[in-house]
Amino acid sequence: MQNNKIGFDMLPFVMKELVVMVMKKKALPFEDALYYIYSSELYARLLDEETKTWYLSTPFLYEMLEKQKADERNSQEDNKKVMLFKMFCIENYKEAEKLSAKEALLLFSEYAVFSFLDETFEMLHTQDVDYIVDTIKVYIKKQKGKK
Repeated sequence: MQNNKIGFDMLPFVMKELVVMVMKKKALPFEDALYYIYSSELYARLLDEETKTWYLSTPFLYEMLEKQKADERNSQEDNKKVMLFKMFCIENYKEAEKLSAKEALLLFSEYAVFSFLDETFEMLHTQDVDYIVDTIKVYIKKQKGKK
């Protein structure tokens, strides 16, 4: 019980230094710096006694925080790229098959085309429109055969 208390007692001191560093390096006001830290996985690790993360130096904690935030931004950018690709696919498939938007969406939903596009994004997004549309047609045909 005493060991847990030591870590919890250290947290305000660690947070003070980390907040000051975030305020300086990111040019953020106090409240925004707090939110920046509190909304991170790093803060959850600081609260977890077993990780003993509060023992790490403030510069190292800041580096961990920035890496996590950069990873989050990259993940969001990747998600935007995949979403744009899915919209590109449905629009081009709709035009190629002379379907309404509603018909194309229902077809993509019924046969899990969006999941297929998630799985094949890396390979498909570099191909030309005809290849992509043909690949989707083949996928849907195979899915229909399974039903």
